[in-house]
Amino acid sequence: MFPWKKYIEVKREAAAALCNMTLADSIKKIMAFSGTIPALLELSSLSDNICQVFAIRAISNLAESGKAVRTFVQIRKPTTHARNY
Repeated sequence: MFPWKKYIEVKREAAAALCNMTLADSIKKIMAFSGTIPALLELSSLSDNICQVFAIRAISNLAESGKAVRTFVQIRKPTTHARNY
């Protein structure tokens, strides 16, 4: 574990910064490709409400662009398929 991971203030600031960055249409696709979505999902699962709010807002902003999120999902699809029972 990295030493900074235990500091909630750092996590809050990171979530807020990512949220602010998702307001710029020009970088939404870049963020989707760069691993931002898994990081936001991790931040949204923390017990800190402030982190959750910023992370979910950021995910929502990315989802608005649709194309960036669809591209991310297509690239990250698992190679194995579940059987239909």
